[in-house]
Amino acid sequence: FLDTTPDDFLQRTHFDQMNLLTGYRDVTKFSKGLFSDMCGWYRYNLKKITPVSIVVGPVLRGTAMHSKLLSATVHSILARTPPEIIKEIIVIHAQLSDGSFEPEEVKDEDLDWELQQLDHLSPLIKVVKLPKTGGPVWARISTLDRHVSGEIVVVMDAFVEVWSSTWLQQLILPVLEFPRTVSVPISQRLTPARTFNNTDTSDNYYGMIDRHFQIRRLTTRFGQETPPAWEPYKTPFMEGPMFALRLDEFKKLAMWDHGSERFGGDNLELALKYWSCHGRVVANPCVRVGYVPLTSWPLPPISQKSQELSGLLRNGDFMYFGRSLKEEKDNIMTVRNILRVVRVWIGDHAAKHQFYTQAFGSENLPPEWKQYEEEMDDDDDDIDEQVHVKELLQCNDFEWFDKHVLMSTIGVHYPWSSERKHPSL
Repeated sequence: FLDTTPDDFLQRTHFDQMNLLTGYRDVTKFSKGLFSDMCGWYRYNLKKITPVSIVVGPVLRGTAMHSKLLSATVHSILARTPPEIIKEIIVIHAQLSDGSFEPEEVKDEDLDWELQQLDHLSPLIKVVKLPKTGGPVWARISTLDRHVSGEIVVVMDAFVEVWSSTWLQQLILPVLEFPRTVSVPISQRLTPARTFNNTDTSDNYYGMIDRHFQIRRLTTRFGQETPPAWEPYKTPFMEGPMFALRLDEFKKLAMWDHGSERFGGDNLELALKYWSCHGRVVANPCVRVGYVPLTSWPLPPISQKSQELSGLLRNGDFMYFGRSLKEEKDNIMTVRNILRVVRVWIGDHAAKHQFYTQAFGSENLPPEWKQYEEEMDDDDDDIDEQVHVKELLQCNDFEWFDKHVLMSTIGVHYPWSSERKHPSL
């Protein structure tokens, strides 16, 4: 809805009873310039909006996370969201573990104290403690499956700050219009001190992947057309700091691949799955957030036991696009996750063979990478579940995705194609 008088949709602040946020630079006074003037004129009938579950995290023990950023996330939600449309705010408290040590051995007293304070800040907040987890995907699956009660759920990283008082209404509107939708904001990367990352821009963008299977932002489509300034628009791929969807639809799609480990690939899987299975991904220019990537901190080392179980100690250089990942264990696990996404959602399309040739030097993977293909061939129930869902829902193949999503939405083919593509990919 539109009105004739803009409100103070950027001016609200939540009273900081814990004094946790003192000393942080206030980014909201800079963020106002990122919005179109039209964004402040939208009005919503809150009585007709079903309360939404907001899932934050996981917050991982044992990472050298900058303290108080979690509090900035939760405070920004409380400050800029009408309480009547929040069903619950669930903070996932987890430990990155492979079972080789007990949770009690990882101490994080600052995090424990901060979580305790947040737990008493509002009756809407619930801290869900998971004893150990293989990574963010497992933690989110477990939480969504067992602890979330809302029909619509917003999933967000632990260090995301919302920048307007209508962010939730505008984020969920595309989901209310069409149930099988993933709705995402325009995100701005911040440093751990919550200052703007100078390498980021405030432009609206389309999400796309480059030939390394990493997310890239395209600020134009068909060579010259820029994204709408305030209206939601379709985007092929999405970044991962925040998204909204209907939980029942997500469960119909078997959520994420349960076999993913550590970090990476989940946002790619989500976009390919929704588009291929008769859904869509929509970006919202009037929903803007700042986020600090988890990779801003050193991640917990992978134990010797886990390295053995995950094939990380296998002989070989683990070459990927001409660079050895042998000493970059988390990056190896990300590529493993990508191979799983390729298996299900690209299949035997020419794109797979072109990706293999460019990434690994051959369509036939070297032994250190081949082990992950063999892992999927060897009674992998998680992959079988994803394939079954794809067949059951009669999802489209990658040829359809290339033609009806990539070419139709932004005017480029997939990045390994020999046909016309965007120069930055």
